[in-house]
Amino acid sequence: MEALDDLKTLTVEEAATLLAVRPEAIRIWVREGALEAMKWGRRLHIRPEALKRFQEDRSIQPLNPAKAVAKMRNRRTYART
Repeated sequence: MEALDDLKTLTVEEAATLLAVRPEAIRIWVREGALEAMKWGRRLHIRPEALKRFQEDRSIQPLNPAKAVAKMRNRRTYART
């Protein structure tokens, strides 16, 4: 998860991509208090450190974190144009 240190926060979709789960699973974990998140307006944002702690607590391993981060960066680039 070293590559995540470059990102300030993650959206629900980005966190789901990293953990290889559906976004609804992330929302449920946040609602249950298992995963720490911040709400900005109507959107949830997750700090990379909180996701890392959650992974360690639950023993969840991402499939390929570097590839997932690259994929997220590409989405952000396209969204800005």
